[in-house]
Amino acid sequence: MRTQDPSFSPDGSKIIFVAHENSIANLYTMNDDGSDIEQITQNNYDTQILTPSYGPDGKEVVFTMSDKDANMDLFLLELSSGSIRRITEDPASDYGPIWHPDGKYITYTSHKGSTPNLHTYSLETGESKQISDVGEAIWSRQWTPGDTTIMATTLQDVDTVRVVKVDPHRDITTQTLSIRDAYTNWRKTEPTYMLK
Repeated sequence: MRTQDPSFSPDGSKIIFVAHENSIANLYTMNDDGSDIEQITQNNYDTQILTPSYGPDGKEVVFTMSDKDANMDLFLLELSSGSIRRITEDPASDYGPIWHPDGKYITYTSHKGSTPNLHTYSLETGESKQISDVGEAIWSRQWTPGDTTIMATTLQDVDTVRVVKVDPHRDITTQTLSIRDAYTNWRKTEPTYMLK
Protein backbone atom coordinates (compact mmCIF):
# COMPACT_ATOMS: atom_id res chain seq x y z
CA MET A 1 0.00 0.00 0.00
CA ARG A 2 1.13 3.56 -0.66
CA THR A 3 0.36 5.16 2.67
CA GLN A 4 0.85 8.40 4.57
CA ASP A 5 -0.18 10.37 7.66
CA PRO A 6 -0.46 7.65 10.34
CA SER A 7 -2.03 8.70 13.64
CA PHE A 8 -2.47 6.69 16.86
CA SER A 9 -5.77 6.38 18.70
CA PRO A 10 -5.75 7.92 22.20
CA ASP A 11 -5.28 4.50 23.85
CA GLY A 12 -2.49 3.56 21.41
CA SER A 13 -4.19 0.38 20.20
CA LYS A 14 -5.17 1.55 16.69
CA ILE A 15 -3.59 3.55 13.89
CA ILE A 16 -5.56 5.44 11.27
CA PHE A 17 -3.82 6.28 8.00
CA VAL A 18 -4.35 7.31 4.39
CA ALA A 19 -3.70 4.89 1.52
CA HIS A 20 -3.74 5.72 -2.20
CA GLU A 21 -4.62 3.70 -5.23
CA ASN A 22 -4.10 5.67 -8.44
CA SER A 23 -5.59 9.10 -7.60
CA ILE A 24 -8.03 7.78 -5.02
CA ALA A 25 -7.34 8.17 -1.30
CA ASN A 26 -9.17 6.34 1.47
CA LEU A 27 -8.87 6.04 5.24
CA TYR A 28 -7.81 2.76 6.84
CA THR A 29 -7.27 1.56 10.38
CA MET A 30 -5.07 -1.19 11.74
CA ASN A 31 -3.91 -2.51 15.08
CA ASP A 32 -0.71 -1.08 16.51
CA ASP A 33 1.16 -4.24 15.43
CA GLY A 34 0.05 -3.82 11.79
CA SER A 35 -2.65 -6.51 11.88
CA ASP A 36 -6.37 -6.23 11.04
CA ILE A 37 -6.18 -3.60 8.28
CA GLU A 38 -9.67 -2.25 7.58
CA GLN A 39 -10.77 0.24 4.93
CA ILE A 40 -12.98 2.88 6.56
CA THR A 41 -13.99 5.12 3.63
CA GLN A 42 -15.17 3.95 0.20
CA ASN A 43 -14.12 6.72 -2.18
CA ASN A 44 -14.09 5.69 -5.83
CA TYR A 45 -13.28 9.00 -7.53
CA ASP A 46 -10.31 11.37 -7.58
CA THR A 47 -9.99 12.16 -3.86
CA GLN A 48 -7.14 13.46 -1.73
CA ILE A 49 -7.09 12.93 2.04
CA LEU A 50 -4.55 14.35 4.49
CA THR A 51 -3.75 14.26 8.22
CA PRO A 52 -6.43 12.14 9.87
CA SER A 53 -6.43 12.48 13.64
CA TYR A 54 -8.42 10.74 16.37
CA GLY A 55 -10.44 12.91 18.74
CA PRO A 56 -9.49 12.77 22.42
CA ASP A 57 -12.23 10.19 23.16
CA GLY A 58 -11.28 8.00 20.16
CA LYS A 59 -14.83 8.07 18.76
CA GLU A 60 -14.28 10.54 15.92
CA VAL A 61 -11.58 11.35 13.41
CA VAL A 62 -11.00 14.75 11.82
CA PHE A 63 -9.25 14.86 8.44
CA THR A 64 -8.68 17.04 5.41
CA MET A 65 -10.24 15.98 2.12
CA SER A 66 -10.49 17.34 -1.38
CA ASP A 67 -13.43 15.48 -2.88
CA LYS A 68 -15.66 15.77 -5.96
CA ASP A 69 -15.87 19.54 -5.78
CA ALA A 70 -12.02 19.75 -5.56
CA ASN A 71 -12.34 21.98 -2.51
CA MET A 72 -10.00 21.12 0.38
CA ASP A 73 -11.97 21.21 3.63
CA LEU A 74 -12.15 19.56 7.05
CA PHE A 75 -14.38 16.55 7.61
CA LEU A 76 -15.42 14.64 10.70
CA LEU A 77 -15.80 10.84 10.65
CA GLU A 78 -17.87 9.11 13.33
CA LEU A 79 -16.20 5.72 13.69
CA SER A 80 -19.20 3.81 15.10
CA SER A 81 -21.53 4.69 12.20
CA GLY A 82 -19.04 5.54 9.45
CA SER A 83 -20.89 8.81 8.80
CA ILE A 84 -18.84 11.70 7.45
CA ARG A 85 -19.74 15.34 7.95
CA ARG A 86 -18.07 18.37 6.35
CA ILE A 87 -17.18 20.95 9.01
CA THR A 88 -15.61 23.69 6.88
CA GLU A 89 -16.79 24.88 3.50
CA ASP A 90 -14.80 27.69 1.99
CA PRO A 91 -13.40 28.07 -1.54
CA ALA A 92 -9.96 28.51 0.07
CA SER A 93 -8.03 25.47 1.34
CA ASP A 94 -8.52 24.36 4.95
CA TYR A 95 -6.12 21.75 6.37
CA GLY A 96 -3.89 20.71 9.29
CA PRO A 97 -6.62 20.04 11.89
CA ILE A 98 -5.57 19.81 15.55
CA TRP A 99 -7.93 18.58 18.25
CA HIS A 100 -8.05 20.45 21.52
CA PRO A 101 -7.67 18.09 24.51
CA ASP A 102 -11.25 18.83 25.64
CA GLY A 103 -12.61 17.57 22.29
CA LYS A 104 -14.73 20.70 21.84
CA TYR A 105 -12.57 22.59 19.35
CA ILE A 106 -10.35 22.00 16.34
CA THR A 107 -7.71 24.49 15.24
CA TYR A 108 -6.59 24.41 11.60
CA THR A 109 -4.86 26.37 8.84
CA SER A 110 -6.97 28.19 6.27
CA HIS A 111 -6.05 30.13 3.14
CA LYS A 112 -9.20 32.23 3.51
CA GLY A 113 -8.00 35.77 2.83
CA SER A 114 -5.14 34.36 0.65
CA THR A 115 -2.45 34.06 3.35
CA PRO A 116 -2.44 30.90 5.49
CA ASN A 117 -3.67 31.77 8.99
CA LEU A 118 -5.00 29.82 11.97
CA HIS A 119 -8.70 29.35 12.71
CA THR A 120 -10.47 27.57 15.57
CA TYR A 121 -13.69 25.65 14.93
CA SER A 122 -16.23 25.00 17.72
CA LEU A 123 -17.85 21.58 17.49
CA GLU A 124 -20.64 22.77 19.79
CA THR A 125 -21.69 25.86 17.80
CA GLY A 126 -20.35 25.05 14.32
CA GLU A 127 -18.68 28.45 14.17
CA SER A 128 -15.13 29.12 13.06
CA LYS A 129 -13.03 32.00 14.37
CA GLN A 130 -9.84 33.36 12.80
CA ILE A 131 -7.18 33.54 15.53
CA SER A 132 -4.11 34.81 13.65
CA ASP A 133 -3.64 37.54 11.07
CA VAL A 134 -0.09 37.41 9.78
CA GLY A 135 1.10 38.43 6.35
CA GLU A 136 3.92 35.90 6.05
CA ALA A 137 1.76 32.76 6.68
CA ILE A 138 1.40 30.48 9.69
CA TRP A 139 0.69 26.73 9.74
CA SER A 140 -0.82 24.57 12.48
CA ARG A 141 1.40 21.69 13.61
CA GLN A 142 0.24 20.17 16.92
CA TRP A 143 -1.12 20.81 20.39
CA THR A 144 1.73 21.96 22.62
CA PRO A 145 2.28 19.13 25.16
CA GLY A 146 1.58 20.17 28.75
CA ASP A 147 0.32 23.57 27.63
CA THR A 148 -2.83 25.33 26.39
CA THR A 149 -1.44 26.50 23.04
CA ILE A 150 -1.09 25.40 19.45
CA MET A 151 2.43 24.89 18.15
CA ALA A 152 2.72 26.42 14.69
CA THR A 153 5.38 27.37 12.18
CA THR A 154 5.73 30.68 10.42
CA LEU A 155 8.20 32.28 8.04
CA GLN A 156 10.52 34.93 9.44
CA ASP A 157 12.10 35.41 6.03
CA VAL A 158 12.63 33.31 2.91
CA ASP A 159 15.28 31.12 4.54
CA THR A 160 14.00 30.85 8.12
CA VAL A 161 11.11 29.01 9.74
CA ARG A 162 10.10 29.92 13.29
CA VAL A 163 8.24 27.70 15.74
CA VAL A 164 5.66 29.70 17.71
CA LYS A 165 2.99 29.08 20.34
CA VAL A 166 -0.47 30.50 19.64
CA ASP A 167 -3.44 30.79 22.01
CA PRO A 168 -6.18 28.90 20.10
CA HIS A 169 -8.89 31.25 21.39
CA ARG A 170 -7.13 34.58 20.89
CA ASP A 171 -8.76 37.55 19.18
CA ILE A 172 -7.04 39.12 16.21
CA THR A 173 -6.30 42.80 16.73
CA THR A 174 -5.00 43.82 13.31
CA GLN A 175 -6.86 46.81 11.91
CA THR A 176 -7.99 46.96 8.29
CA LEU A 177 -5.25 48.51 6.18
CA SER A 178 -6.20 51.84 4.68
CA ILE A 179 -4.09 53.32 1.87
CA ARG A 180 -4.86 56.59 0.10
CA ASP A 181 -6.01 56.37 -3.52
CA ALA A 182 -2.93 58.30 -4.64
CA TYR A 183 -0.85 55.24 -3.72
CA THR A 184 -3.15 52.58 -5.12
CA ASN A 185 -4.52 54.08 -8.34
CA TRP A 186 -1.89 52.15 -10.34
CA ARG A 187 -4.11 49.09 -9.82
CA LYS A 188 -6.81 50.64 -11.99
CA THR A 189 -4.55 52.09 -14.68
CA GLU A 190 -5.10 50.90 -18.23
CA PRO A 191 -2.97 51.37 -21.34
CA THR A 192 -3.50 54.65 -23.21
CA TYR A 193 -3.96 52.72 -26.45
CA MET A 194 -5.65 49.35 -26.36
CA LEU A 195 -4.28 46.63 -28.63
CA LYS A 196 -6.74 45.15 -31.07
